[in-house]
Amino acid sequence: MTAHITDEGSPDRRGHDWSFGAGLAAAVVVLIVLAWPLLCGKIYAWGDLADLHLPLRQFYARCLARGDSFIWIPDIFCGFFLHGEGQVGMYHPLHLWLYGALPLEVGFNLEMLLSYPALLAGMYLLLRRWQLSRAAATFGALVFAFSGFNLMHYMHLNVIAGIAHYPWLLLAIDCAWREEAARRRAFALLGIALLTASEVILSHPQFIWYSLLLEGLYLLLLLVTQRDRLGRLPELAAAKCAGVLLGGIQLVPTLDMLSHSVRHDPELAFRYLFSLHPVNLLQPVAPYLFGERTRYYGEGNNEEFALYNGAAAWLLFLLVLWRWRRLQTHRSLALWAVMIGVAALVLALGKYGYAYRILARLPLLGWFRCACRHILFVHFATGITAAVALDVILRKRLAGAWPSWRELRPLWATAVASVFIAGGAICVKMSGVAWPTAAEVVGPVRYLIAGSAVVVISACLLALTCVNPRWAVALILFSTFDQAAYGLTWVKRLPATTVAELAAQVPKPPGPVQGRVVYPAGWGNRPLLIGMRMPFGFASLQPARQLDVESEAFVQLACAEWIYDESGSVPRWHHIPNPVPRVRLVTRAIACERPAERLATKTVDIRTMALVFENLELADGEPGQATILTYRPGHIRVATSTNTAQLLVLSESYHPGWRACSDGMPVRVMPVYGDFLACLIDAGQHEVEFVFRPQSLRLGTWCSLAGAGLTVITCVVVWWRARRPRIPQDATQATL
Repeated sequence: MTAHITDEGSPDRRGHDWSFGAGLAAAVVVLIVLAWPLLCGKIYAWGDLADLHLPLRQFYARCLARGDSFIWIPDIFCGFFLHGEGQVGMYHPLHLWLYGALPLEVGFNLEMLLSYPALLAGMYLLLRRWQLSRAAATFGALVFAFSGFNLMHYMHLNVIAGIAHYPWLLLAIDCAWREEAARRRAFALLGIALLTASEVILSHPQFIWYSLLLEGLYLLLLLVTQRDRLGRLPELAAAKCAGVLLGGIQLVPTLDMLSHSVRHDPELAFRYLFSLHPVNLLQPVAPYLFGERTRYYGEGNNEEFALYNGAAAWLLFLLVLWRWRRLQTHRSLALWAVMIGVAALVLALGKYGYAYRILARLPLLGWFRCACRHILFVHFATGITAAVALDVILRKRLAGAWPSWRELRPLWATAVASVFIAGGAICVKMSGVAWPTAAEVVGPVRYLIAGSAVVVISACLLALTCVNPRWAVALILFSTFDQAAYGLTWVKRLPATTVAELAAQVPKPPGPVQGRVVYPAGWGNRPLLIGMRMPFGFASLQPARQLDVESEAFVQLACAEWIYDESGSVPRWHHIPNPVPRVRLVTRAIACERPAERLATKTVDIRTMALVFENLELADGEPGQATILTYRPGHIRVATSTNTAQLLVLSESYHPGWRACSDGMPVRVMPVYGDFLACLIDAGQHEVEFVFRPQSLRLGTWCSLAGAGLTVITCVVVWWRARRPRIPQDATQATL
């Protein structure tokens, strides 16, 4: 068989250029389609984008514009440590610019979109670092950046932002390990520190752990392939520690918030949530077998189970498995990727497998759920193996000639299996047999046919590419179309909208609102778009409560005025007459260790009595007057007037980070009813100021400053040590 492409310097260099150009053009087209709402002045608003991220970023942008503190949001959960929750990445320079200098719609779109070109560029440079051809590196970058996991998780902004750091971190580690030049190594270590800090501030904690795991596995690969550089391990460790410290301004508050959240000690059932059911293993050969892309068996969030990564990528993965013994180049990289992919697939099974059962019981790691998210490593592995296999095809670097069409049995076996599964599903769907949930599980017939056709066409194009590498252009274009059709149709299943149109969908109370409004959980944080404050909300680290949040007492203490009821056939508004004031003075305090049980007895008048955790000496009498002077995020000023020492109670959530001063003199802040804020006030007229200033943020700031110093020291030491003059070994022996 004639070899058309043997290397990038071969006479057929044009084939490489065409394949590279085709991949680049395909990436641009996908990014333009993804960015279309930005060009139209609209936004995507599916799932967590509307329920979680957009309202919080609107609050963040408003605080930046007004100069308010954005670390505490008073609009959800009766007040919430938003910075500690970490979903917005408030102290990241990129976010400070996006939401401080640009309109909300533009900043919101750019936050989502920038992660994908960053993924593409990082993965491309990482694969080029392993001397893969430009065409192969582009293909591998396309496979990973536009994988089913990454495109279908577009609504999880901080997740994709964290994943975008992965290839860049691996690239920086690779440079720090293999480069000889002192300047390049110093810059690589600086990159490790800055990228780590950026990831800690932006990303989800679970995906920070995934990053650490992937970096460790990559370092293990470098140790195996180049064992003579063990002396560089301390440098890498120092740079990584410096990066973690740099991110301390986010990491320490997040740990603080975690200790006060419902996820502090989750049950085992929680850790097993979102396990990949084995039936989803059919996705690579039948991508549209299920009506909702995946089968999730009542656990919801079917984007979590997107195993499909394009038919061509899976076929190349199988080809590497089938022929990996004959690989002459990149064998270690391919084997490393295969091992990661297989191990991750086993872990993704969660409760249906055995390996994750051990992982779920480990300290710290047990805080996370969604075992199926290990699918991310499967997509990363298929991206690498697809690039390696295509590079081998383009360069003809197998030991001996490429196999004949008959020897490409994995391709034909996969194509036949796809046709067989699709045909069986169509027969079941059209037979009229009352199979349990068959209509719900099996997708439309046209989708079943399309999915099988995609697999068959991909197998044929790959076989043609093995015979004539110039078919790589068609393979790359069709594979990108395959991935885009799978992921972008999911992204665009709900039309883009404007923030104003989204806000107009939120029902408004029929009367004036001074306090808080109770909405059903399905509305998430969207009522914030119309200026509502809620006793509940939507967040990853929801605060732990002493009281039963569904009880009437909690709703009253939360200063709720209206309740939106969707339980009936027609939604209705219920008004709470004479609600509890947002701030009040009480003259009776009862020491109680279990306030929820005491309130359940309905023997406590919450307007005049307070439940606290310690004995307080208050004089009986007429409650004084309390008036709110300033109510801003994390800053409350109250004017009080009383004849006796009384307890000032606010309908704001308690957190140890609150500080209070009465006429400039510090006073102790304490929890009341277990969940709300209070402090003792002496007789007379006073001005009481509450400021949210958590110790964790102060400690995190000092950690970040220490990380900056350690980063500078590490880079300077590496540069200095590498530039020291070395005495040749022969000269030393001659002197002796």
